[in-house]
Amino acid sequence: MTTSPCAQGTGTNSTSATWAVVAAQRLGTESAQTGLHFNAPDVVACTGAVSGQFFNSYGNSSGAEWIPSMGRFDLVTFSFGGDDINFSGIISQCVSQPLPGIAKSDPHHSCPSDAYIRGLISRKLGSQYQNFLTKVANSAVVSGGNIVVMGYPELIDLPKFWPKIFQHLGFCQGIGTGDAIQLRGDAGALNAAIGNDVAVVNTAHPNGVHLTFINPVSGDSANSISPSDPLLFEPSTGTRHELCSPGNDSWMNGLSIHLQTRSFHPNQAGETSMGELAATVIARLSFESAAKSPPPLPKPQFTIGSAFNDYCGVAWPSAPLLTSTSITMTMSCNSVPENRFLFTEVIFGDPRLGVTPNTGLMHVVGRIVDIATSQYGFHELVVVASSVTL
Repeated sequence: MTTSPCAQGTGTNSTSATWAVVAAQRLGTESAQTGLHFNAPDVVACTGAVSGQFFNSYGNSSGAEWIPSMGRFDLVTFSFGGDDINFSGIISQCVSQPLPGIAKSDPHHSCPSDAYIRGLISRKLGSQYQNFLTKVANSAVVSGGNIVVMGYPELIDLPKFWPKIFQHLGFCQGIGTGDAIQLRGDAGALNAAIGNDVAVVNTAHPNGVHLTFINPVSGDSANSISPSDPLLFEPSTGTRHELCSPGNDSWMNGLSIHLQTRSFHPNQAGETSMGELAATVIARLSFESAAKSPPPLPKPQFTIGSAFNDYCGVAWPSAPLLTSTSITMTMSCNSVPENRFLFTEVIFGDPRLGVTPNTGLMHVVGRIVDIATSQYGFHELVVVASSVTL
């Protein structure tokens, strides 16, 4: 892997090939058997990028990863989520004690506390990540196309599987046994959260796009990946491939001086295995034409008195306001243009709706009753909802 400001595993110029490049190469060689014909992929991902950089430049020298002039694609693949919660910073603290870290640790641990990491996952994923996935589907993918989201390895194996010498020392790759167990749990929680968000948005079917999540650790029967598949990092039988796994066949880079860009990332064997998994899943996907896609929602009108029918997510941290008879939510909605309306205020006559930061997108049906304007000149739609479906 490279250490440039935008490290890209294109497989050229002596760089490693990321899982997406590996998948594209395999699909290209099997096009006669699968009937799928893909052009060479546009590799725009950067090591260390957060999900917001798909549409925006956050100090990244390469700018946004996708811009409208690039057009829409039949297939978009990525791994986003780990850098949204600063997982590299978390791991840095785990292995750099007693240096100052990013958060307090639990007793007898070096990593940031489990509660701190789970809190990051809750805040950075959920409705925020679902809104991101929906925007990708509506903006960058053709109607009837696909988004494939790859999950993350769990980094380091369970201490009970470590070689005896490391079990005796209580450390492997600079990580103690207690921290290893915690990190695995946090990585598993991250995968579970991403997988749930993908499932929620897939149910909404924005733009007729199908979304698929791949768990590279243990597989998923929904994708026909057997838990014993040898391409998994932790198959139910056979060799395991996390750091410190028995058998000396790790698919992860260990601790190196290039902590932010090389350590605790999949090595080429890991990228190749994830790419093979992705190619298997992609070959089974359906790439429907727009004519086969479900009918879109009616074209919205943003005038007072117009009907409102859209998928919306609460714009946390703006928490819903509850009264004895209603709930008012500040929301971001798929079809409401952000350049005209900053948010949509949705008023629904049931305070028992039970909205949480993990609720995700909701189907809101109602009527626009007003357009509010702040003293700074921002506009918001005001909608009275007749139904809100979680």
